[in-house]
Amino acid sequence: MSEWAGWLSSAALVLQLLPGVTQGQQRSYTVTWLGIPIVDVGVSVQENAEGIDGTYSAITRGWFDPIYSLDNRYEIHLPEGEASPASYHKWIMEKGHLDSLSATYRPDNGEVVYSNGIVRTWNRGDHNFFSALIWLERRHWKAGERHVMAVEIEGVTWEVLVECREVVEVNDMPSEYLLQVTFTGVMRGEPVLSRTDMLTHMLPGVGHKLMLSLDSKRLQILWIELGRIPFIVHARLNEENI
Repeated sequence: MSEWAGWLSSAALVLQLLPGVTQGQQRSYTVTWLGIPIVDVGVSVQENAEGIDGTYSAITRGWFDPIYSLDNRYEIHLPEGEASPASYHKWIMEKGHLDSLSATYRPDNGEVVYSNGIVRTWNRGDHNFFSALIWLERRHWKAGERHVMAVEIEGVTWEVLVECREVVEVNDMPSEYLLQVTFTGVMRGEPVLSRTDMLTHMLPGVGHKLMLSLDSKRLQILWIELGRIPFIVHARLNEENI
């Protein structure tokens, strides 16, 4: 598979993870490359007395399927009052490859247990990619603010630097936060799958970056950009959700 097709698919999978943490919120995003829509993404997040439950799906548009097809679904549960996840599930179908993976996070035991029997170290306060995005969205940022996070992606825990590059103001009030997210290095672990989805394969890497725009009032991601020139992919919240 060509590198550019991989980056397009990776961007689509990132959009599956964009959470909207208000009660019963649903939203949709469109992933584009060179201004051409290639993937439709749906997000449903429910917040209740037991915590936060999110379901994320993405499917390629028909014309793009011969280049790279995907039909993926992810789920996450965060317990009430916790920023870190309790469980994670994924079901993927990419170019005819079917697979699934579940993870149970046990901070009291210092471990995360995967459905294939592999166990990795898990520290209280760590995030996986889903919970990290939820945390980013719910925070009110200040220009120049920086945070270092430990983010687990299927067995590998990465050091991730989050920087607020700019706070856009309207009538002297914050309107939009512009963030840069950088994978700075591996902290520990090894992959738990020999073959995985395009997001897990291509998103993390030393020096890899995401650019995000957050709505400061709704606390939701407006757009996201990733990739390397000339294969930068853009995804934006659809207008009916704004």
